[in-house]
Amino acid sequence: RADLGYADDMTYNPKTNQLLVLNEKKVVIFDGDTLAYVRTVNMPRTGDAIAYVESTDQYAIMVDDRVEYYNANFGYVSSFRIFNFGNGPYKICADANYVYVMFVADDGVNRNVHVYLHNGIALGKVGIQNSSNSNPTGISILDGYLYVSVSDGRTRTLLKKLG
Repeated sequence: RADLGYADDMTYNPKTNQLLVLNEKKVVIFDGDTLAYVRTVNMPRTGDAIAYVESTDQYAIMVDDRVEYYNANFGYVSSFRIFNFGNGPYKICADANYVYVMFVADDGVNRNVHVYLHNGIALGKVGIQNSSNSNPTGISILDGYLYVSVSDGRTRTLLKKLG
């Protein structure tokens, strides 16, 4: 879609087979098979990152220094404050038990993934090793493994199964 411009982040909802693209104050929804446009949802605040939480059928969206949860119809549910380390970019992913927030400071030195319970209780952080010339650009969780991607095309496993 030419009017989308760019994407801050995206997530996939397997329940509805939809791809959701976050672009500042918009969530643009596409069909997962055909990539046909479905609809646009206007959000009250600018988001940085989005993740679908399958266990609760909710969306976790990074807004400033908060993780905000929205239901399947994008009605506000709850939020919690995260540790804020400056102006660097945030990325987010989630599984049934945890929400993972990646922070990379503008200088590229402070690179961490903070782990929270969905109610906002902080469990700790994991430092990201500087194994690439590029800063991390995204994180994802699959089968209990957390992956960090970098813009030079390499993907690194950050940590093994949690819990």
